[in-house]
Amino acid sequence: MTATLAPPAPARKESPHHPLTFWLIAAQYAIFGVTFAMVSVLWKDIIVAVHISEATFGRILAVMPVAGVPIMLLGGYLGDRIGPRLLPTFGTVLMIAFCLTLVGPASIMLLFLAVIFQGVGAGIYDVGINAAAVDYERRAPKSVLNALHACFNAGAVTGAIVTGVLRSAGVPYQAILAGLAVLYGLMLIAIWRIPAPMQTSHATQQRDWRGTLREMRTNRTMRLIAIILCCGLVIEGTMGTWATLYLRADIGLAAWIGGIGYALFNVTMTIGRLMNQRLLARIGPRTALIGAGGAILVVTVLTLQTRQPWLVILGFGALGVVTAGVFPTGFIVVGRIAPGAMGLVSGVLFALAYLAWAASSPLVGGIADALSLRLALGILGILGAIVTLCALRLPDQGAQSAKPTLPLSVMMTPNDPDIG
Repeated sequence: MTATLAPPAPARKESPHHPLTFWLIAAQYAIFGVTFAMVSVLWKDIIVAVHISEATFGRILAVMPVAGVPIMLLGGYLGDRIGPRLLPTFGTVLMIAFCLTLVGPASIMLLFLAVIFQGVGAGIYDVGINAAAVDYERRAPKSVLNALHACFNAGAVTGAIVTGVLRSAGVPYQAILAGLAVLYGLMLIAIWRIPAPMQTSHATQQRDWRGTLREMRTNRTMRLIAIILCCGLVIEGTMGTWATLYLRADIGLAAWIGGIGYALFNVTMTIGRLMNQRLLARIGPRTALIGAGGAILVVTVLTLQTRQPWLVILGFGALGVVTAGVFPTGFIVVGRIAPGAMGLVSGVLFALAYLAWAASSPLVGGIADALSLRLALGILGILGAIVTLCALRLPDQGAQSAKPTLPLSVMMTPNDPDIG
């Protein structure tokens, strides 16, 4: 397929971002992290209130990815057409609906409805904030994407600690969820107080969404990045689901100590993402991804070789550092090769990553039942090796200061030998 150059648009100077834009996006990431950690702590209370078994709860929870993945594709497509405000607004409203649905009388139908709200709302919200973050990354004088993703992990740590303290103090879970809804309400107001960014390419706005999907499918660099993003999200999701269970069931730690492993993983991911921001400026995304994948493999092998509790916990912490840069670095590369139609591109990539994450849980669980959870967690090392192999095939894009200068239709041309 041969790309065609659009007529050059009249040159005009881009208006700088509003000074609060960065902090707004950072707050959106942080609240998202708070939500995941808070709900993870509160699910047990909700199960008791609804009077259902964990097996029934697991079946209800399966509705979340089923509802979320299709909306990611649709949300990304709509986001490029309804603008940078309406998409995150819609996602935020649905997250408020999720919180308030669980605040009322407990019933299985309301829980089912809340899970649907969460799946759809989180899908749209996730696509919206990441599309906004990549757009800001392209226009900012220095890289900020790692710092923004670090805000998610910082929010997760904060949310878990605060929720645990509040529940220990006897605060009802309904009151905690109502407080989370208030936070989202404040964010809803803030979204509309930030000036919308100016569009810089008329051709980008008018391009056909089918052409975008076709170019994503036929471009080797985009395929490799999609695999890397899937690996990164599966590693993070596997740690979130199985790390504490491994420490409690296989290592034999008490519940409160077992929770330290995942908390440390998020703390070190926060630190790792801030460190990765400087690392990218020195060595570039390709080299960073090669090193991260190899480090994930080595750390996983060393961590699973021992059964000493504190060594395993420290290993999980080290895994957080080396995993931290995979997902944001992948999206930095995406921002360079696909600067236009970021809503649609982000939606497709997130849908693929979430599907991989959803498929990984039964795989890990099946291996754990057949063999052991310790061997099942070896999948983390395999995913690290895949990241390295994919990164080795990426073109070297140089230092972080490089900026894309061509529209999507030009930069994603499959016939370009430097891209594939």
